[in-house]
Amino acid sequence: MPANNPVEISGQSLKLTTRERHKLTRAERTIAKGLKSFWEVGMALKAIREDEIAAEAMGINTTRYKIQAFALGSFMAGVGGGLYAHFLSYINPSDFGFLKSVDILSMVVLGGLGSVPGTVIGSSVLASAPEFLRFMSQYRMLVYGALLVFLMVFRPNGLLGGVNFMDLCLRAIGKKPAGVALKQKK
Repeated sequence: MPANNPVEISGQSLKLTTRERHKLTRAERTIAKGLKSFWEVGMALKAIREDEIAAEAMGINTTRYKIQAFALGSFMAGVGGGLYAHFLSYINPSDFGFLKSVDILSMVVLGGLGSVPGTVIGSSVLASAPEFLRFMSQYRMLVYGALLVFLMVFRPNGLLGGVNFMDLCLRAIGKKPAGVALKQKK
């Protein structure tokens, strides 16, 4: 089949036959449908996080989304545990005691609940804290507790809790986030 007008992708001109154009269109539709379903799941999970009763009233099957989130989190924890076991070549149940749970919970709370970049920052701070506090290693948990109390008093949402990471990225490249433009018009 003869090529129609060339298709331009990222500045590159491609001469495609009609059949190739149809394949490209189908691939684009499939990708768009996949992204739309991810977007819908994300919006449903945000709605459940903000107000579960209101989300259920809007027709969101909260039980289904909670089970899916739990299953995905369990899967990722299993993969992480498998990689950790492979890295150490040996694991022991005592490696995952109460203090390890407190460490992980402290990392999430310090970074900010509901904030993935905040959790990364919180885990970085608390992972490097033992090195900085080596001279007082016996009081490590006391310092963690004091840090969390200080944080709860002065920054209840955590370091990056309530901060939209996408807005930060847009501001870093010099664009205004959508919410800022709407606030300025009012």
